[in-house]
Amino acid sequence: MIQKIKKSNNEIHTHQIINDLQEDWKLSYVVFRTPGLPYPEQTIKLIFSGRDGNTLKWLPNALSYCRIVLSLSLLFVERTEAGFLLLYVACGLTDWADGFLARKLNCATALGARLDSIADIVFSFVVLYLIFSQEWLNQNASLVVFILLIIGIRVLNMMITVLKFRQWNVIHTIGNKMTGIALFLFLPIQFIFNPVPPFTVIILLVLALGSSLEETCILLFSATYDVNRKSILHRI
Repeated sequence: MIQKIKKSNNEIHTHQIINDLQEDWKLSYVVFRTPGLPYPEQTIKLIFSGRDGNTLKWLPNALSYCRIVLSLSLLFVERTEAGFLLLYVACGLTDWADGFLARKLNCATALGARLDSIADIVFSFVVLYLIFSQEWLNQNASLVVFILLIIGIRVLNMMITVLKFRQWNVIHTIGNKMTGIALFLFLPIQFIFNPVPPFTVIILLVLALGSSLEETCILLFSATYDVNRKSILHRI
């Protein structure tokens, strides 16, 4: 896209080719001539804006990047401290906010969906690591095997997605979303009640296994990829 800037006493006329990255944002160059200074010393102002000039269209993706950083930060904070809970809640808020703002600002894109999926994967693996590192879990071998089975299916799903569809996403099915909510609530419940009630573990494992197998079926029997497919019952 060519951005034309009119020439005046304080402006110069130039052409700038702007690449629209996955229809996500464009980089508009507005060049202002500083009075009394030659061309090389002119001030250049860079403005990130969307197609309609909304300067906040970069925000949803920025929140996804923040969620990745916040998720990794959980590994370096004692989970008995209030700071851990604050970081954890911040991860959840950014997960909700990026999708909400993408819809509100009308800037939902393939890049945004991919970043959201990557952030979800990072957060999920961090939470799983924090759960696995607990002594009560290591004492229950059958539970560990069940969790490893679910992780194996998730890894298989990712491999199918990459090899078959050339995508790096997790399908946003209702089952996956419910699993994400249950996984998100697990550590706060443990933080509050300690030890965690057994029924919460059962609910989480059933949801995780069911949603993982559902995604496997969708990937195997679908000819095209739809990251927003709600369930196996919904046709593309």
